[in-house]
Amino acid sequence: MHRFIIRRVNTDDAKHLIDLFRALSDDFSPPLADRTDINLWVEKLLKHGSGYVAESPSQALSGACFCYCNHQETKIAHLTILAVAPEARAPGLGQGLGKALFERTLRHCWQSGMRSAEGRYDSKKPRQIDFYKRHFGASEIDGGRADRYEGAIFMSIDLVKRYNTEPQS
Repeated sequence: MHRFIIRRVNTDDAKHLIDLFRALSDDFSPPLADRTDINLWVEKLLKHGSGYVAESPSQALSGACFCYCNHQETKIAHLTILAVAPEARAPGLGQGLGKALFERTLRHCWQSGMRSAEGRYDSKKPRQIDFYKRHFGASEIDGGRADRYEGAIFMSIDLVKRYNTEPQS
């Protein structure tokens, strides 16, 4: 297994994030490039979101995970994206890079005072859904949003339950 450093994203990562998301665009449904201007989206993520990146020993970005912790009144974080470059994935179960990035992002949500974290996932990708349920205790929710996103399901992770305590802030 390669060694990766997981660190907080910074504005110097913008070009590398754009390259990563463009390279992985077709891994998402619909493809990222079809639903957003990736350059503007990365700018928005860096300005309003919180994120972590995985850096390889050669200092190449191998993965990224972003969330928004802006809903202080509801204490619900929005999980935006988890992306891992193909070369950082191993056949079969993988190297755990996606799991490590997502866990670090969840902990950030909890440290930011969020009680839960929600995200939208592709219902046609059962391995992805199982990943979030099995490793993070995600449960399916609806709230009337699924109608707006064909083929999507929404899941929530109870951070208070996950960390066995109230948020830190």
